[in-house]
Amino acid sequence: MVAEFDCGPAPYERHVTQWITETIWAPDFWQDGTIPNQTLLTVDRDADGKVAGFGTWHHVDAVADRLERHVEIAWFGVDLAHQGRRDDAGNRVAELSYRRVEEAALSHPRTTDEMPFTLLCDVDNGRGLNFWTSLGYQVLPDPRYRVEGDHYFRMVR
Repeated sequence: MVAEFDCGPAPYERHVTQWITETIWAPDFWQDGTIPNQTLLTVDRDADGKVAGFGTWHHVDAVADRLERHVEIAWFGVDLAHQGRRDDAGNRVAELSYRRVEEAALSHPRTTDEMPFTLLCDVDNGRGLNFWTSLGYQVLPDPRYRVEGDHYFRMVR
């Protein structure tokens, strides 16, 4: 189902593609019996069920002693063929995928109203930064939130 999924050629796009096509399907990923996150797929019914996008979320207890328990969008991607596309109602595929992920996280019994949503966005991913900003996410400038030598922005909403 996800074998043909491709976010694009940039390094950060290849990492996202690898997550959905390989990592979560690896036999040892679920070895300890826990489910660390939830991944939701958005499929294109007009393209024989091809995966158009996906999002993975999970609860995180703390980050850098400042962000307490929160919901993290751990992985998110839209297939190249669907990037920028809209459905018949005018909704972007990325927005539809994100809404499904957010709704699933909000409906989880351990999620509370005051929990912020966070994510990491590669500093080179201008399209992603614009998308996340359009949804109300803001970059956390505090140096305690830097990830992998400033290679990612931590964003919160």
